[in-house]
Amino acid sequence: MTDMVRYISLLRGINVGGHNVNKTDLIDTYSELGFKEIKTYLQTGNVSFKTAELSIAELTNKLEETLSKKLEFPVPVFMVTEERLNKIINEYPFDNTDNSFQFYVIFLKEGLAEKLYGSGKSLGSVIDKIDLGDNVVYWMVPKGMTVNSPFSKLLVKTNFKNYHTNRNLNTLIKLL
Repeated sequence: MTDMVRYISLLRGINVGGHNVNKTDLIDTYSELGFKEIKTYLQTGNVSFKTAELSIAELTNKLEETLSKKLEFPVPVFMVTEERLNKIINEYPFDNTDNSFQFYVIFLKEGLAEKLYGSGKSLGSVIDKIDLGDNVVYWMVPKGMTVNSPFSKLLVKTNFKNYHTNRNLNTLIKLL
């Protein structure tokens, strides 16, 4: 029998913009797909679960199709194993002890991290600090500037808007 692996699925667009989703409905949907030990964190589409399936691409497709059909709106899903999430957190490149900043990890669809990082660096922002990780972009921004910084405005452009989701570093730590 194959060992179960813990995955964390980060859902984009949950409980924002009128796309309200009940926590119980999410758990029921994951359970119907045969996943075990399902847990949610906050109301922003953070779901951890265990399964013996090992293909992140297959899991992502299954969840995107099922959730989008059930919820009746597109639900982009970003998947990581618990092990990979731990590595991403441990590789956060900025000092995350200064309470005047927000610390984020931006998860992207495959192949877009380098493009976002390059576009972000070309902005020359003195407000934002960004760095490239393993198919993620690390971001540090002063509190109060999260939606007004040059880099945040880049994130909502068409090239990236529907192809990423970001999470606060503290949220990711709690997900583990």
